[in-house]
Amino acid sequence: PVPPLKLMDLVGIDIVHFINVNRGTPKKTLANLYNAGFHGLAKSGKGIYQADGSLNPEAVALFDKQDPPIIRTEEEMVNDLLLQQITIAKDLLDRKIVDEPVMIDIGMIYGAGYPKDKGGPLKWADSIGLSERVYGKKFYDV
Repeated sequence: PVPPLKLMDLVGIDIVHFINVNRGTPKKTLANLYNAGFHGLAKSGKGIYQADGSLNPEAVALFDKQDPPIIRTEEEMVNDLLLQQITIAKDLLDRKIVDEPVMIDIGMIYGAGYPKDKGGPLKWADSIGLSERVYGKKFYDV
């Protein structure tokens, strides 16, 4: 387990910034950091944290105190994340980048640590009716 800001520093502030922009939820703080060359400690040597683990005061100075918090319930967050996952998965299947839904589910379980009890995002979406609501059919024929 890694705290969110440290994880962002590892993954890359640029990646998190682009994800938020593409989701339609841009954050001024991320834009400020990205535009100032703070792409993550591992990537550009400029991150929210310094090599010794302390906060980088130059990065903290770029934090926008006016970014409004997004307040959602846990269920809304889970559903939003699941919807994003199945949207990307459907695109991968439609473009024949992945042949079968089970390959995505297996990859998510063993590659990304997805909860095994859910069976993967596509199996889970099928089990709660999300696949049918969004796409008019299930990912699995069974």
